Amino acid sequence: MKQPESKTDLDALDACHDLEYLLLGNLRRLLEGPTTSQTRHALLVILNGLCDNLLRQVELKSAGGYMCDVLEEFPNWHRRVESLRCEAVASHSSLERLREVISRKRPFAAIAYEMFCDLRHWMQSLAAHREGETRLLQIACNLDVGGEA
Repeated sequence: MKQPESKTDLDALDACHDLEYLLLGNLRRLLEGPTTSQTRHALLVILNGLCDNLLRQVELKSAGGYMCDVLEEFPNWHRRVESLRCEAVASHSSLERLREVISRKRPFAAIAYEMFCDLRHWMQSLAAHREGETRLLQIACNLDVGGEA
């Protein structure tokens, strides 16, 4: 399978994945720790970084078409690929909504538990999405070189 992205785009995507890993680790530690007066600010810093990073990833992955290398080899997989692309966009939108709720001037203690639950759920959804992307790419690579799915 060919890679339509340039070396620069692939390097940028690798950097985005590295940053995502770090930000998710920071978010996980923050959610597991005690809630303090600085929690809202720290959450917003992390969520701002994640939102920007997710948007950048979608842009990089969509350069030339989202998973276009997969679709070029297996055009009948359009629905699978479109479903993954929609999940990526929805993940970004969902995180933006959570960020907006957290940034409002309501007392943080009143929304902290619900937001922490929502953020954990969002993290699980993102992990499932990443797994779906990886699985589809692995299947495509295996079929491309003559393996079985």
